[in-house]
Amino acid sequence: MLIRHLTGSKAGATEQFVLNRIVVLSIGRSTSCHVRFSGRSDPLVSRVHAKIECAGVAGRRFRISDLGSTNGTFVNDAPIRSTIDLYPGDVIRLGSRGPEFMFDIYPRPAGPADDLSPVNTTVIAGAKTFIRGFIEYEERKSAVGLFVRVFRSPVRETMRVVLQGDRANPFKFMAIAYALFVVSGLGTPLFPFLRNWFPALEEHGKWLIEIIETAGALFVLMLFAYVQYRFLRRVSPERRRFRQFLVLSAVLSGMLFALMGLAQTLRFFIGESAQVVVSVASLYWGIQSLRISKRFWGMPYVKLLWYQFVSVFAATLVYLAFLFVLGFVIGVIAAALGHPLKM
Repeated sequence: MLIRHLTGSKAGATEQFVLNRIVVLSIGRSTSCHVRFSGRSDPLVSRVHAKIECAGVAGRRFRISDLGSTNGTFVNDAPIRSTIDLYPGDVIRLGSRGPEFMFDIYPRPAGPADDLSPVNTTVIAGAKTFIRGFIEYEERKSAVGLFVRVFRSPVRETMRVVLQGDRANPFKFMAIAYALFVVSGLGTPLFPFLRNWFPALEEHGKWLIEIIETAGALFVLMLFAYVQYRFLRRVSPERRRFRQFLVLSAVLSGMLFALMGLAQTLRFFIGESAQVVVSVASLYWGIQSLRISKRFWGMPYVKLLWYQFVSVFAATLVYLAFLFVLGFVIGVIAAALGHPLKM
C-alpha cells in the first residue's frame, strides 16, 4: 500500500506498507498509528482518526472507516459517515481543511479488479461516466428544482452538487435544458456552415443535418471540457478529479441551455427584442461561470482566464482538424451518392 501525502506537514512524502504484513492501517496522531501526523503541524487530525482495512482475495478490496474523529474524514471531498470502499487513486482528507493523501497500491490489480477502480482522467472513461450518470442515476427531484437552486445561489449550490452530489441528476438536468434550448430555437442551426458548405445534405433529409449537428455539439462539448481539464488540473492547487469536472460541466451547461431556452422562448411574445434578453442571460451566465470555476479550481481570476484561453485555443485547433476530416468524409459520401458538394 502506498500513502502519497499531498498537503499538510508531510506533503510530498510517500509511505509504503507491505500488504501481507498489515491488514489494518491506522491513521492518526497516536504513536501506535501506522500513518502518524504531528499534533502541532496538523491539529485537525485526531489521536486515532481513521483506518484502512484490506479485505478480499490477495488484497483486492479495501475499505476506510472514520473512527469517531472530531473533524471527520473525507474521501474525494465527500464526508464519510460509515465504512466505505476505497479504491487506488482516491484522495483522503482528515478534517475539512486538514492534510490530504492519495491511497494507492503497487502493482495495481489487473483484470476484474479494474472494474473497482475510480474514474480515470481519460476521454473514454469520461464518456462512460457521462453515459452511466445519464442512464443509471435515479432522479428524485426535478431538473427545474436544481435549476432554481443553482440560479438562486450559483457558486454555493453548484459546488455542493459537485462535491456532495444531489438527488437531482445533473446529467439529466443538462439533457432537459438542452432539449428546451433546441425546441425554443427551432430553425436556428447550431452549425450554419454545414448548410452553406454542404447544401446537398438537406436534399437527403433534414434529419441528416440534425444528427450531424447533435453529434458535433456533443463532440465539441466533450473536447473542450477535456482539454480545459487537462490544462487546469496541472496548475490548480485543488486536487479535482475528472468526474467532478464532468458534473461541474453538466451543471454549467444545463444552466446555460436553460437560460438560453427561456430567453429564446420570449421571441414568441416580444419578437426580436428578445435578443436583448439573450445577451443579458449570456452575460449573467458568463460571470457566474467564472465565479464557480474560480471556486472549483482555487486560483485567481487572471491565472484562470489565461489557462482557459490557452485550453480553448488548443481545443479549437483540434476542432478545426475534426471539421476538415468531417468535410472530407462527407464529400466522399456525397460524391458516392452522385451529389457532389457545392462549396
